[in-house]
Amino acid sequence: MKELLYRSFYLQKKIIAFEIAFMSLLMLFGDVFLNNNGVFLRIIPSLVFLSVTYVDQLDESTSYTRVLNSLPTSRKDIVNAKYLSALILYFFNLLIVLGFYYGFLRLGWISDYVTGFWGGVIVSFIISGLLVAISIPVTIIYSYSKSKVINMIMFIMMFNFSNVVITTTNSDTLPNGVGYVMIPTIFIMLFFSRIISVNAYLKKEF
Repeated sequence: MKELLYRSFYLQKKIIAFEIAFMSLLMLFGDVFLNNNGVFLRIIPSLVFLSVTYVDQLDESTSYTRVLNSLPTSRKDIVNAKYLSALILYFFNLLIVLGFYYGFLRLGWISDYVTGFWGGVIVSFIISGLLVAISIPVTIIYSYSKSKVINMIMFIMMFNFSNVVITTTNSDTLPNGVGYVMIPTIFIMLFFSRIISVNAYLKKEF
């Protein structure tokens, strides 16, 4: 399992580098972009989604999945690693964003408090969880060409959904009851998503 997680993060190093470069670029915009209901935090689910699909794309193009299944690694561990790496990546990205956020505060680039910042954190987690819960089973059940189309449509729909989540939150405080209820709901969805993915992967022929 540990080796699978190392591999996942090694393959995602370009995306992580892109995020750091992107957040550095935001310094040019300052309050104009940052002080807007934490909207810049929506880059996190975008990167989580890119990371999950990017690794699948590499596996498809190199036929690595066949090699992986020939190694002494259980299929259940392979699926678990997909979910764990996505979850760890989310919190890793969040730490990077928090680092830039408090760095901007110290430099005086933004005001003492970005409106809706923590609401943006919750929204980014909800959208990331939904993307992972749907995209991983889709990539396992369907062929890469078909799953790519399904995931892209789902990705666009999720960002429209994020606007709905934002409107149900208070921009000056943590999200209201709707936000709080959705957090455990996401974990429940991830739990059932993992069960579906494991069962589908165990039956999959390579």
